[in-house]
Amino acid sequence: CRNPQRGRVARDALRREFGPSCVVHLVELELSDLDTVAPAVEAIARVTAGRAIDLLVENGGVWPTAYARSAQGHEIAFAVNVLSHFALRRRLGEAGLLPRARIVVLTGDIYVSESTCTDDFAWRGAFGGMRAYSRSKLGNIWIAFELARRRSELDVFVVHPGVVATNLGGDAGSIGNALKRRAMISPEQGAQMPLVCATQPGLRRGGYYHNALGLVDLPAGDPALDAQAACRLWERCEELTAWGARTPRGAPTPQRGF
Repeated sequence: CRNPQRGRVARDALRREFGPSCVVHLVELELSDLDTVAPAVEAIARVTAGRAIDLLVENGGVWPTAYARSAQGHEIAFAVNVLSHFALRRRLGEAGLLPRARIVVLTGDIYVSESTCTDDFAWRGAFGGMRAYSRSKLGNIWIAFELARRRSELDVFVVHPGVVATNLGGDAGSIGNALKRRAMISPEQGAQMPLVCATQPGLRRGGYYHNALGLVDLPAGDPALDAQAACRLWERCEELTAWGARTPRGAPTPQRGF
């Protein structure tokens, strides 16, 4: 986790709930900074002591409320939601920790509002943050589909968990938070489809699993099915996560959102 103090609270709560047999290890990782990935992977390798990872759930995400960049200069939604997960998975693989594994990639139906995901998107305006988030969710699907195509030894599943009442997008205030709780599903409900894909046998490898609709066959023309764009994004992420090549091309000027 990115906040060790909150992580320790969660770890201790699990230990209290499940007793002394519950073994929980805490590893610090800040997804907005690629330089934290290598130390995190080293810590994970020490924890696993040579054992391979069975399950990786790619769940970290931000919905920016103001234009911002990561430590390496990338637009923050792309950096956290797409690039850092790619870097983490890549380094785990290079460390021999993912010879075979189940990979669950979380996205969101909001991806259909966009047609591309690139590392050079810049924005400003009322709806820019929503666009950045939506683009990153399309990028999550592209990377997941490419991962399933390139790594046949991995079982990859893509999940829409539902519209969940969390603090994604920032605190909405007392009234706004109350409306979110009424209109959206709870975090416990939102965890159900990711848990299904993390634990259940007989699922379709590379399938898109929706919290309310189950396994969904995407229609022709859906932006998620753009295989050429997915390949280009994969190759760009490989460039950006190669050590010594993590600086974006130029400094994009924020564009006015619509």
